[in-house]
Amino acid sequence: MFTFGWYGIFAVAAPIVLLLNWAAMTKVTALAAPAAQPGGTPVRPMDAGRPLLRRPQVIAGILAPIVLLTAFAIHARSTGP
Repeated sequence: MFTFGWYGIFAVAAPIVLLLNWAAMTKVTALAAPAAQPGGTPVRPMDAGRPLLRRPQVIAGILAPIVLLTAFAIHARSTGP
């Protein structure tokens, strides 16, 4: 599992990839805000919607592992060694 991660054979490439990503990110953040084309219709940005932690999918994704681990712990404790 760790053969391709931070502690594996290709770990030398990880800092290089991080530096390349950082360089690309600086180019993207330097771009100007989007604007309408001359003579075109004005473009309104899309609505961002509800905040992330108020969406039901995120709440379910957070609660599901907690419920599963709690159920496993209760089952393991009730059966005993």
